[in-house]
Amino acid sequence: MSRVLLIGSSSGSLEPGSGGGAASMRTKRFRAAMESEGHEVFPVSPRKGFRSGREVRRKARLHRPLDAAVAISMDPALAAVRSALSLPLWIDINGAHIAEMQLRDHLEPTRELLARTIHFHCRLLAAGDRFSTISAAHRKALIGQLLLMGRLDATVEAAPLVSEIEHCALPGLFDPPGWTDGEFDILSSGSFNLWFDHSTLFRAMELASASSPGLRLVCAGGAIPHAPNQYEEFRRLVASSSDPSRYLLRGWLSPEDLQATYHQSRIGVFTDIPCAETELGARTRALDWVSRGIPVICTQGSGVSETIAANRLGLVVPQRDPEALSEAMLRLSGDRALYERIVESQREWCSGPGSARSVFRPLLDWLREPIRAPRLQAPRMCRPTVSSPRSPGFLLWLLGETLLRSGLGGVTARIRRKLSGR
Repeated sequence: MSRVLLIGSSSGSLEPGSGGGAASMRTKRFRAAMESEGHEVFPVSPRKGFRSGREVRRKARLHRPLDAAVAISMDPALAAVRSALSLPLWIDINGAHIAEMQLRDHLEPTRELLARTIHFHCRLLAAGDRFSTISAAHRKALIGQLLLMGRLDATVEAAPLVSEIEHCALPGLFDPPGWTDGEFDILSSGSFNLWFDHSTLFRAMELASASSPGLRLVCAGGAIPHAPNQYEEFRRLVASSSDPSRYLLRGWLSPEDLQATYHQSRIGVFTDIPCAETELGARTRALDWVSRGIPVICTQGSGVSETIAANRLGLVVPQRDPEALSEAMLRLSGDRALYERIVESQREWCSGPGSARSVFRPLLDWLREPIRAPRLQAPRMCRPTVSSPRSPGFLLWLLGETLLRSGLGGVTARIRRKLSGR
């Protein structure tokens, strides 16, 4: 068995609402899958920034010899690349990072975050020996990006270089809350991100609760830095409701309180807007519900919604259709036989195709004999399409970008912030 350095995010290093919950859960799943196969795993959760590689090197020295490194999500993977360890490196591209920044672009004074993300994403594509994505659609997109980067030629096959590792069920959690008559709690957990369609969720809940007074929407989660306004908008909608008591906004919860909330919830619901992030990204929260036997109602578009539909783990409705979402809420909360069939399908999926052993097979097979991937030596191959944020070229572009969007006053204000250390 292999000795593996796992570079990821730990829940203990994250504040509620930091936006790092998905990376933490992804890291937890990777670790559980590797340890279940007998691999010895040494985790490290480096801080962000250009010095993060030092933390990874220190951890690696403590546990030599190592056979491979596995890095989860952008910032931990960048730390792995900066460490310059001579280990075969598996990089899990946990989310469509560029698509996330595209959605955020209208909130920023310049396109600096988008440009930085493109640069760092390209660095990961140039450095990894194997890659994984969280959906089949994202896998195809990543192969296209590797082609554009020049990582693939006749000597390198795309098929084994990129694997789809969808979010799996978490083992040992399946404990369905079961059917109840009377009040029926519908759960929305996690962040109110930019792709989360809180407006459709609210309108559907208004329609459903008018027909079934026993329904209540419980929200466990809230705002994150990358989407500062979404949750407040939802709070205003709730305040305008004909019956605000049908909404329980609990905010970010402790792990213990969240587990209790899971056990009291009968249905989990998530809604997405139509966008590239929806098509390429993942919805960890949905499989957290499935792992516990909570039937899901969700909108189409994501890879997880396809899994839910194909395996009968819940009900899937069109995007931006509050009437269809409302009907699904009423149907599932009013049909005990359907509800129990979905729970049984979830039980079968969690122990079969959704189990860690099944989902993580590509990684587990690679860890039997981790190897480095071929590197192309052509002069301009594998270079990022955006230069380093510390390079003169990037700084010159940023100056022009700030002048274009904010004028001379924006440039002056930015220089003052830098000089003051803010």
